[in-house]
Amino acid sequence: MEGKCKCIICGEIKESTEEHIIPKSLGNNELKIFFVCKECNSGLGTHVDNYLVNHRLIQIIRQNLKLKGQSGQIPNPFKEGRDKEGNIIRVDNLFVPSVVPKVEQQGNRLRVFAPTYEQAVELVTKKLKRMGYTDEKIQECLNTIPSDLKSKSFQPEIEYDATIDFNRFFLAALKIAYEYGYYKLGETFYADETAQRIRKILYKATKGNFDEKYDKVMLLPPDFSELLKPAQNMYCHMLVLHKDIENRLLVHIILFLSSAFSFSVCISDDASKYKIHQDCITEIILINS
Repeated sequence: MEGKCKCIICGEIKESTEEHIIPKSLGNNELKIFFVCKECNSGLGTHVDNYLVNHRLIQIIRQNLKLKGQSGQIPNPFKEGRDKEGNIIRVDNLFVPSVVPKVEQQGNRLRVFAPTYEQAVELVTKKLKRMGYTDEKIQECLNTIPSDLKSKSFQPEIEYDATIDFNRFFLAALKIAYEYGYYKLGETFYADETAQRIRKILYKATKGNFDEKYDKVMLLPPDFSELLKPAQNMYCHMLVLHKDIENRLLVHIILFLSSAFSFSVCISDDASKYKIHQDCITEIILINS
């Protein structure tokens, strides 16, 4: 769908682009809107979606489901970690670890970390040149390295950081809920006072500004996971739009049908202005790899 639109993020009339309500990298090929301009679309991808889709825990799921990212590659959540000494360890797609090459100077000694003998020699040579050594002196130093030096079996214990910044997760959920609200309810929702507050928060986020928080996003309570048990073997996401007992309009977001990635977002404080004939609207988004 091409042409001009009023962007629901910046509010300006601009060329429309295809915007996936749930990020495409999470397997959503179907649920999308065409009311976000190119600049805002790019900003949402960089500053909002990116943290969610590339978080290590999400990457583990994406790797298991073979969900490619924007680069066309399936992520490797274990590609970089640290050993007990804090050295960076890289792991390839065959789960073979290698140390990141580096040289440490300890007094008059050089300590070298490298996957191969040849790389160790190269690192030492560069280091000594920067220290002002002549080629002759460098060769003398290299001659002290045993030529029959063999690589040791390398099976390090690798530690990975999976810290979650919930404010960034909540921001990604807020974006999904807001876009879904517009997808289902249109211009009436766009004019909603709460929706306008959300829009302004998301617009700031497209510029990398995360100062303003929205206090009406929360994790779904643990007992909600009981409702998901019948669908545990399905590969999909779920969105539920409904009115609560306080007449608020909520969107429940259940990514991968996992209670660990389930959020509830209030998108309006006055649900009575919307003509929703069912008690709730449920959307099932099949995951496509």
